Amino acid sequence: MKKILGTVAAVAVVTVMSFSVQAQDSGDMQKVATSTFNFGGSSIDAKAGECYGQVTIPAVKKTENKKLLVTPERKVVSKIIPAEYKNVTETIVVKEASESFKTIPATYKTVTEEIVVKPASKEIETVPAKYEEKQVRVMVKPAHTVWKKGTSSSITKVNDRGEVMCLVEVPAEYKVMKKRELVTPETTKEKVIPAVTKTITKQVIATPARVEKVAVPAQTKQIAKRVLVKPKEVVYATKPAEYKPVSREIIVTAEKTEWTKILCQTNAVPANVKRLQSALKSAGFDPGAIDGVLGYGTYKAVDAFQRAKGLSRGEITIDTLSALGVSI
Repeated sequence: MKKILGTVAAVAVVTVMSFSVQAQDSGDMQKVATSTFNFGGSSIDAKAGECYGQVTIPAVKKTENKKLLVTPERKVVSKIIPAEYKNVTETIVVKEASESFKTIPATYKTVTEEIVVKPASKEIETVPAKYEEKQVRVMVKPAHTVWKKGTSSSITKVNDRGEVMCLVEVPAEYKVMKKRELVTPETTKEKVIPAVTKTITKQVIATPARVEKVAVPAQTKQIAKRVLVKPKEVVYATKPAEYKPVSREIIVTAEKTEWTKILCQTNAVPANVKRLQSALKSAGFDPGAIDGVLGYGTYKAVDAFQRAKGLSRGEITIDTLSALGVSI
């Protein structure tokens, strides 16, 4: 669809150009055979009957070779000189001095006590509401409008396929339902429930437990051990960086769009289109039927050919026709 709309836009421009030529006297026809037009800021010297379209110019790329750092310059171990030790005797603390605590347990006595098993409370009794059933008419679906296919109407629109659509009003839908109406609302009343108690026997503290502090001396012992006299020494050497050659593709000129001469409905007579379709098929790009019609299959084959050859894309350009060996 995008391709076809692009072609229609190009045809509209050519129609204006042809009209300008026909508006001259017959003696001036030679003078206006070529005319300058401005498309989106681009000035084009066009001839009567020519079509111009906006196409995509592919990006220009080149391969760049460079060295990629694999391993940077680094220090590596050249030699290790072992550490030096000596044996000594040392007194160490096996267990630090501390304090211990002696617990004197509590004493208890037996007492009786009345406790609440269930506290006094209030109970709310509910008197149910009373209802009466009635029949009511309820709208299920509101009135609305819908678009339907048609041939003409006071309110119409055209969809993307060019069909005529009519706006039709659809009436609301109703149904009869039963509805409960409140006659007497729900009410409540309060009822007091007394507390429930019982007498229990339990033990309570007569004398609380207490703690007495006791000092505990430290414990030591003699041990033999090796101590460091001179630490290990590591000698380093410098190892140069390592590289590997790599190549990458960089963009020299970015992809862009520009106006150029194209094949469109003004100059795409069936004979020219058939030559284009035959050339595409011979080049290995199937356009479908060789019918002289610029259809989807032809545009698809042209786009595939342009991509394969690195040509401008978006329209059937004169450069594309030349690359296929087709002249118009």
